[in-house]
Amino acid sequence: MQLRITGGYLKGKKIIHRKNISVRPTSSKVRQSIFNRIINNHILNTPLSESHFRFTDIFSGSGIIGFEALSRNFKTVNIFENSEVLINSIYKNACKLKIQDRMTLFCTDARLPPKAKEISDIIYIDPPYNAEISIPTILAFEKRGWISENTIIFVETSIKEDLIIPGSYNYIDSRNYGITKISTIKKV
Repeated sequence: MQLRITGGYLKGKKIIHRKNISVRPTSSKVRQSIFNRIINNHILNTPLSESHFRFTDIFSGSGIIGFEALSRNFKTVNIFENSEVLINSIYKNACKLKIQDRMTLFCTDARLPPKAKEISDIIYIDPPYNAEISIPTILAFEKRGWISENTIIFVETSIKEDLIIPGSYNYIDSRNYGITKISTIKKV
């Protein structure tokens, strides 16, 4: 499988995975929409060219979301994926693109994250559809210090899935893209 980075200084570069690796990568349309919202809607209130922002990609799969973030000048990206095969593939692609020093890889169950060294500015969470593990994962990351009131969280789910957020979070918005729904939330 080949995926192409859709924007930033790595635009058009390929991310390659062996065919026998089962992933459901976020579509290019959804990726472009998310990063256009971050950049054009000034979600972070500072241009990414002056970036000190940290991005976390949870249930990373192919790693394409993290590669998109690095291409758009996020300072660092944390990748969470429980498959050692996928983590190795992400690392090989990062080395090929010469960005491995800006990426931290965690091969672990995302519902049991390590204690954060720094708070994330943006979190993208893309668990298996209809598994109902988005909110428990977000709460685990909050408990371990990855999330603050300034963290923007994008949650990818199936449009059939109801994302019921705890009272300590607010919806910013929700958008549908075919069978995919992206909910944007923030801690109160």
